[in-house]
Amino acid sequence: MKRFSRLLLLILCIFVMLTGCVNTQNSEKEKNDNFKTVIDILEREVKVPIEIETIVVTPIPYTSVIYAIDGSAEKLIAIHPSAKNAYSKSMLKILAPDLSDVSDEYIAQNFALNIEEIVKMKPDVVVLWSNQGDDLKKLEQMGIPAISLTNGANSDINEMRKNMRIIGSLLGKEKNAENLIQYNINVEEYFKKKIELVNDQDKPKVLYLRDKELKASAGESFNGQMIELTGGVNVAKKVSGAWTEVSMEQIITWDPEIIYLSHFDDFMPEDLYANKIPGQDWSQVNAVKNKRVYKTPMGIYRWDAPNSETPLFLKWMGQLQHPNVYNDYVLETEIKDFYKNFFSYNLSDQELNQILNK
Repeated sequence: MKRFSRLLLLILCIFVMLTGCVNTQNSEKEKNDNFKTVIDILEREVKVPIEIETIVVTPIPYTSVIYAIDGSAEKLIAIHPSAKNAYSKSMLKILAPDLSDVSDEYIAQNFALNIEEIVKMKPDVVVLWSNQGDDLKKLEQMGIPAISLTNGANSDINEMRKNMRIIGSLLGKEKNAENLIQYNINVEEYFKKKIELVNDQDKPKVLYLRDKELKASAGESFNGQMIELTGGVNVAKKVSGAWTEVSMEQIITWDPEIIYLSHFDDFMPEDLYANKIPGQDWSQVNAVKNKRVYKTPMGIYRWDAPNSETPLFLKWMGQLQHPNVYNDYVLETEIKDFYKNFFSYNLSDQELNQILNK
């Protein structure tokens, strides 16, 4: 009888152990079923929730890119101060009014993260630049998933597309991302074909300025690539870096025929025409004398940086540089169609003029 009882007890123990193992396996499977793996620009495999609900986004343009791909900004819980500043002047303020309540206090101007405060927010994921290695390590130590993207100021158009594809994978909106990418590719191919019609001697000398401190779009810049793709000559091409400070004397020597003013600063063409900026004399510069200074548009974000509206940026720049070559589209129609197709929004003429600084 005792032997039977012991045998029964042993069987019961084994049953309990097996049941516990099965329950543990089921629990682990259920846990893993709620997550997916996203490969970021550093080729890191990052496990994130399948349903992303809260995002902290450090890269300035990717506040707008996330909106463009997701169709909403409701997942964003913290953004860069410069992104918030752009938002207040952009179409995104109309398309995503709830973004006005999103904090910009936990990301410094130099992109450093307030890790302690961000941990308290318990985000599903943090999106940051690939050169933010220290912040990435801290987030990993805290168990917060982090996705790295290529820094945009000195990346090329292909790197921007990779970033957009990563965002699409993160959000589970791969199709939306691919649609934007394909449009981007189509517009690039258009300009690559058309550039064959532009003779080298007809290419205007172009200067792209970020701010009143004369930081120019230099040889490693995204904007310099856009100038050349649309048939211009970047006068600062031989200057190292992406945004690099140059002198007024150097600008006078270059004598650009076209000047673009970034939306990262509040300066306007009239400031150059009237010589309002202290310590600078623009009166001798060709672009100023011929009134060919242009303020870059602001859509859902500044067109100065790689973003979802970069194809429109190319079309805008192309017609300013070569109106007789890029004459088979109406820019205003292109912009309205883009907003309708990708943002499901019908731009008014007033809003269109606002984007184009008219």
